[in-house]
Amino acid sequence: MPVLLVRGRMSDLLTDDGSRQFLGLVPHAGFLEVGGAGHTVAGDRNDLFNDAIVEFLRGLSYGVCRVSVVVASPAGSRHRGGSPVQSHLEITSFTDAIATAFGVRRRFTRAQVAAMLDSRGQVLDFTVFSRPENSIETALGWAGCFAANDGTVRRMVLLSAVGARVDHEPTDANVEILRVARCRFAEMGVLVVDWLQCDGNVVRSIDLASDGEGWRLAAAVA
Repeated sequence: MPVLLVRGRMSDLLTDDGSRQFLGLVPHAGFLEVGGAGHTVAGDRNDLFNDAIVEFLRGLSYGVCRVSVVVASPAGSRHRGGSPVQSHLEITSFTDAIATAFGVRRRFTRAQVAAMLDSRGQVLDFTVFSRPENSIETALGWAGCFAANDGTVRRMVLLSAVGARVDHEPTDANVEILRVARCRFAEMGVLVVDWLQCDGNVVRSIDLASDGEGWRLAAAVA
């Protein structure tokens, strides 16, 4: 059964510890934390609440699971496109990216993600495509729509949870997918830093296995 836990950040009834306990008991649940809201989220921030619920329900139709979703927009502001903002996650280094890849693999045997980041590495969108038929191209298609509607996107890190072992050289096809994605998103002012593939034991970086250009450029503008 799909589950989404919604918490107002200023709630004095559902605490951070209470949220963590619930998510530990229901590990497949999504989590939505709304800034500027108390316990009655729908009344305090009806705009963000409605957008998030509609997006959650729409995502179920496409095999999308949004994990640790956090809406942190201050009162009176609104993220363009109505997409929730992930404010508790940053990917500012290769180490961060590896940890995130392992985190996705722990929850999903097979999944595809395009983590959308601002110039500081703050995650703006983290949508997980978990159906068997989804590919990294599915995540890239979503990312294209998101970036076109959000002018703050500056970087992207691709993440794949896979069942097959990745402790070997990537295929030429994988390297080409990353190259083409970089060319495509460069026209939108977005740097595709890397594509990390994780089998649960090993993380393979397509960027570092080819030319390392993504992390060099990311470090240069940090």
